[in-house]
Amino acid sequence: TTSDSAGTHIDSLIADSPAVSGTINIANPVGGKIHQRSGTTGTISVSGTYTGTPTTIEARLVLDGTNTPVSGFDWAVKDAAPSGSAYSFSFSSAPQGGWYNVQVRHSNDTAVNSTSGKVGVGALFVVDGQSNAWLWFSPTAYAGDSSLTPNSLLRIAGIQPTAWDVPATATMNAAIACGNALAAALSIPVGLVDGTWNGSGLTVSSNGGQWISGGAAGNAYTASAAAISAETSSIEGCVWIQGEADAGSSVTQSDYYTALGQMIALRRTDVGDASLPYVIATLARDTSGTSTDTNRQNINLALAQKCGDADIYRVDRYDLPLHTDGIHHTAAGFISLGNRVARALLAAIGNVATYRGPRISSVNKIDATTFDVNLTHDNGSDFTPASAITGWRVTDGGTPVTVSTAVRQSATKVRLVLSSAPSALPVVQYDYGMAPDISGVLKDNSALTLPLEFNGGVTATAVTKTASVNLVNNSNVAQA
Repeated sequence: TTSDSAGTHIDSLIADSPAVSGTINIANPVGGKIHQRSGTTGTISVSGTYTGTPTTIEARLVLDGTNTPVSGFDWAVKDAAPSGSAYSFSFSSAPQGGWYNVQVRHSNDTAVNSTSGKVGVGALFVVDGQSNAWLWFSPTAYAGDSSLTPNSLLRIAGIQPTAWDVPATATMNAAIACGNALAAALSIPVGLVDGTWNGSGLTVSSNGGQWISGGAAGNAYTASAAAISAETSSIEGCVWIQGEADAGSSVTQSDYYTALGQMIALRRTDVGDASLPYVIATLARDTSGTSTDTNRQNINLALAQKCGDADIYRVDRYDLPLHTDGIHHTAAGFISLGNRVARALLAAIGNVATYRGPRISSVNKIDATTFDVNLTHDNGSDFTPASAITGWRVTDGGTPVTVSTAVRQSATKVRLVLSSAPSALPVVQYDYGMAPDISGVLKDNSALTLPLEFNGGVTATAVTKTASVNLVNNSNVAQA
């Protein structure tokens, strides 16, 4: 204050607290990290380090690139007694969606703060298998440029990605197609976790390892499980694309089916979900000559058998175009595969009601050489082509009989005319062996143009026809 008195005096006094020196950083979540939802919310775990002497550490969740708090998640104390230069906490019940940013600060010096990269709460799906799954995430320019733009809500993680990455347009055709379809349908962040192992077999060691044998985890499964646990403790669903190695190793249908069941049970236990949905793809064609019809049929039958079990969803891919190596898909093939898998995953989590292609429900004998194949539709309601439909195998006591013509009779019926009359009721198969003729493959009229499903064989049924005759006289009176 000012004084009129003489001598030395204080004219004014200003109090000033020096800033608390220090730093704070966010180690987790890393940019692009997606946390698995439970219902419509999820938990975002946060950890990091700091220097200085914060009284408390505060944090909030904001909309990405802004300082607008997510409703209910504005600044709040998250560490009431910081010590040891490290902190950790969680945002529980964060709403599904994103992107968000985590912000942290010293409560007694808000200038000491940090903001994370993009963080989301969404749906995580694991993709397991060998090369046709591995190529979903491979940086190798193998199957060509997809020319697809990844959805802004899509990220990948796991074995091959180096972080929570945006999939590379030049190579990751299936991952982009699948992830884009999921993100568009769900409108939340979607993460695909790479659990693949190139060249791996399920029941025998082959070109890099085994998934599981005799109930014990092999090195491929161990790597996949580690990739999952490094990112999340729970997932929404799993995809299985494998079998070529086992088809080349004379694995029986029974052994493969058993081992696949063991592996699925192990994964469900690991993630704490006894009904975790699986999408299983049956085999593609193989024109490389690395297998036999019998060996390939064994694995395909096992895959189809497993698709009949609870919480298993089926995708067929034998009609998709192949790379010049005769065993892997082209870019266009991978795009179609990704879209089919996405549709099956959406069905698995209850987002859509239909996802499968047409399948054979029964076969009726019309005469000695004519048989009607009856179809059941799911995702579509009709099919093409109307004639010259290829891919059939009809056997008489195990001996193939030539199919002369295969022509559409209605939206649910194909008429087969055989070159000769079988001695007994024949068995009708579709997509048999390594490389069935797909030049006129039967496909439905859905947006995904799904093929007639592979089947192990349907035995024809002889249809008994009866007629009633009423006798009347000229006056139309019934006669005895």
